[in-house]
Order: sequence, then C-alpha cells, then structure tokens
Amino acid sequence: MIQQVFKIIPRNRDLHPTKELWVGESYESREAKIIEANGTRPHANMKYVREVTFEIKKNTTLSDLRNLAVAIKEECVIECFQISINRQKNVAHLLFDWYDYNEHQCFYLYESYQMAMSAMIISKLRLPFPQKLNTKWLRYFLTREYKDNNAIYQQLLEELKHKKLTKKAYHLLRQMTEYIEDICESSAR
Repeated sequence: MIQQVFKIIPRNRDLHPTKELWVGESYESREAKIIEANGTRPHANMKYVREVTFEIKKNTTLSDLRNLAVAIKEECVIECFQISINRQKNVAHLLFDWYDYNEHQCFYLYESYQMAMSAMIISKLRLPFPQKLNTKWLRYFLTREYKDNNAIYQQLLEELKHKKLTKKAYHLLRQMTEYIEDICESSAR
C-alpha cells in the first residue's frame, strides 16, 4: 500500500531538466559532501541519494513541494536538493540525500516512517487519500492532522455543538475526539 503513495529509487545523477525545476545543489556536489562526511566513498549497496516520486494535483507548485521537502527534513533528517515536476504525468520528482550527518550512516526508512511520510505528503499537498484506508493508515493521518494543527479536534467539537445531535451522541463524539487527541498527542512526540 505504501507504494501507492510514493516510490523510492536509487539515483546517481541529477534529475531530468523540466520547465519546472529547482536545483539547490548538483548531484556531484552532494556526492562530494557525503564522501567528505563519511570519510570514504559509499559501498555499492549503500544508496545515499534517492529519488522520491509521487503523483500530484495539476495545481501543485514547486513552492508547495519545497515546503514539503522542508517538513520532511524536519521530521526525517533526509534533505531534498533537487525537485522537478513532470506536468504531462503530474508527477513530482524529489532528489534526497539519505545520509544522516549526525549518525554518520545512511538513514533507513522503516515502515512506520514510510507511512508517516505518506501521510505528510498527502496532508501537506491535499492529495486524495489511499483507496483502502485501514486502521494502520488511519493512525498516521490522524496524527498528521494533529501535528499540523493541534487544536483541530477541539475545533471539530465546537462545530459539532451547533449540529442537531442528541446529548448522548454529542457526549460520545466528544469522548471519541478527546481519545483521538490523546492518542495523537502521544504519537506526535
């Protein structure tokens, strides 16, 4: 299911030039930075530069993708240094440095990070949710909404106050919302 949101492939060159392209650094420059930090050239099986691709809406801009890249760096240490948009297919291509300069090793994207990153991509760019949203996914989307706006569940309760609900239904929804908020708060840490 994770592959439905984004794909990750190793890359050993710059992104293909398109009309919508942002280059913060060349591949060669980034590779030299990794070699300097690592003290040696990476082993053949260690892919420190990887391309992340995913479908986007027609109105998604380079600025939107750059903001997403900043958010990904804040949560996952990987740094985006090139972005391109293929408008024929509405696909974003982001080139990331997967070297963790603090730990001096390649960042490993565990399944939980993949799901959190998927939720971040979908939430930040307001993309459609996966077709089959199971409870495992739901946790990441609810937590993402909470991280982006920790008052969202209280705002939801305020909106529900003005709906024609029975006292019992409102009380139950309030308890559910508070429970979700508690779970999201602990997951966001």
